[in-house]
Amino acid sequence: MIKVKVFGVLGACPIDKMEKQFRGKDHFTQSETIKKALERKYGGQVEVEYIDQNIHGFIGHPEAEELAAECGDDLPMVCVDGKIVSRGGRIDYKAVTAAIDEQLG
Repeated sequence: MIKVKVFGVLGACPIDKMEKQFRGKDHFTQSETIKKALERKYGGQVEVEYIDQNIHGFIGHPEAEELAAECGDDLPMVCVDGKIVSRGGRIDYKAVTAAIDEQLG
């Protein structure tokens, strides 16, 4: 099973140019939108987890700790099997699905 982790902050909403489906949506809502789309596309082959920085913290998630050390809070951030594939502004659905497709071979 491929693990997709979305790191964000509840209530935070990107204001840059966004894909229509994410416009005006906070990190959690973006995560839920991605989760539903990935479940439709891949079924039980993927598991999506949302991790909120303010609620859960990023302790124990090396990919998030690495990003925070490298470039600060560039959220939301999406990791596919521990590899950062999208960060900041909006979730890049195409990058996420490309990483999953690569893992599935």
